[in-house]
Amino acid sequence: MDKQSINRMEKEVKRMIQPVLSMTDWENLLERSHQYPIFFLKHSTQCPISAKAHAQFLQSREEMTDQSIGFFMVKVIEDRPVSLAIADATGIQHASPQVMLIKNGMVKWHASHFEITVANMLEAYEKEL
Repeated sequence: MDKQSINRMEKEVKRMIQPVLSMTDWENLLERSHQYPIFFLKHSTQCPISAKAHAQFLQSREEMTDQSIGFFMVKVIEDRPVSLAIADATGIQHASPQVMLIKNGMVKWHASHFEITVANMLEAYEKEL
């Protein structure tokens, strides 16, 4: 695959990642999780570890065969109040980067930092089917 095709594919995958910009967005995400599972990423745009986790998150989106899975993300620096409110709402200590698998309004699995890998996300999803 040539570089232009790869760039086009990456842009398409990024479009499939929906932003969470408010607590209303978060509440809507929880409602949607009753219809289909959701992967949610807390991402810092300033952190190299978070950049690696973000790449794994995007790659997971590409590799998931079940296209009904939702992928959402909050940028923790740009939307810090939302990110911290989500930590309070879930009872899961804030970390960045951090991924959660949400199903039926509840966090079923979460990981942070170097635990965020395609393999770990796929395994968590398969356990929750």
